[in-house]
Amino acid sequence: MSATITKIRWKTNANTGGVDAETAYHAIEDVRLAKGGEVSAGDVVEAAATCSHPLHPVFEWDDSEAARQHRLTQARSLMRSIEVVYEKSERPAHRVYDVAHFAKRGDKKDATTYRTTEELMADPVARDRLIADAIRQAMAFRRRFQALRELQLIFEAIDQVSEDLVRQ
Repeated sequence: MSATITKIRWKTNANTGGVDAETAYHAIEDVRLAKGGEVSAGDVVEAAATCSHPLHPVFEWDDSEAARQHRLTQARSLMRSIEVVYEKSERPAHRVYDVAHFAKRGDKKDATTYRTTEELMADPVARDRLIADAIRQAMAFRRRFQALRELQLIFEAIDQVSEDLVRQ
């Protein structure tokens, strides 16, 4: 039994390019159906390449700017991918760099910066931000997989930790 969609909306901080969520949804569905029921990111970009396509404004079509943005994404991935492992220590391996400053909503410049995890954990304000970000990500995980009953114990743990932190 299929549920009826009552609303289509963008997630917070989505790159909308000025396109409303319902238009984007239907445009992607058109591509998916034209491809036999499955759609890839490449399929969507290919369809949106036509200037008249409703998703065209979502993408950066200037190749120099797109290449710069791609390199920024690669640099972020690079920094998130380096871990440190301690010899003869109970400390778990962890990322070397974490986000220190989040870009403001609607801010076009790359305002996200990184510091070492140790520096962030030593700074009470930065530590609180890091913990808040971890909880946001845990809640996003919960929302994404809420239909999977097999993960109920994980959801309960996320809820309990969130409640405990709010009480502190």
